[in-house]
Amino acid sequence: MVALTFGRRSEMKEEIVKINTVSNHQDRILAVTALSNKLIEHKAVVTALRTEMAALQSTVNALLDQNAKSKDYVEFLRAKVRAARGKQ
Repeated sequence: MVALTFGRRSEMKEEIVKINTVSNHQDRILAVTALSNKLIEHKAVVTALRTEMAALQSTVNALLDQNAKSKDYVEFLRAKVRAARGKQ
């Protein structure tokens, strides 16, 4: 699973507060750029997590489908055993 490096909203708020306290225009631009880069990184993390979730959902759906089909197969086998016992 992908690890988040900048996950808490409070951290985001702290970064924004830092930006607002910077008086030098150039430093403010650098701070905004750094924050923007972090947001881009986190968007990539979210995309990766969504991909992982889709794969997990597919696996769960396949397992549920397999379970449903195996129930029918077990019933078929039980009926076969009952029929074989009836012939004896």
